[in-house]
Amino acid sequence: MPEETMFRVSSRRRQEDIADSLRTLAEKLETGEDVTLSADGESTTVTVPDEPRFEIEVERETPTSGGQTETSIEVEVEWKEGNKSFTIE
Repeated sequence: MPEETMFRVSSRRRQEDIADSLRTLAEKLETGEDVTLSADGESTTVTVPDEPRFEIEVERETPTSGGQTETSIEVEVEWKEGNKSFTIE
C-alpha cells in the first residue's frame, strides 16, 4: 500500500517544548477536537476517531558502518479512514 506523508516536521527542541507539544496533542484528543499541525506556512488538520490504535515504541538503531547509535521514542496514533463510530438507539 503506498504511503503519503501529509505533514512532517523535524527539529531539535528542548524537552520542555516537546512536552508542551505532546500536552497540546493530548488535550485535543481528550476533548475530541480536530488536530491541526502547522509549520513553515504548511498545515494539515485531521479528525481522530474515538478509538484509534495507539502504539509507543523505543527503538535503537546501530549503524552497520560504525558511527553513533541512535535511540528514539516513537508515538503513533493511527486509524483506518472511513471507519466511523456509531450507536444504535
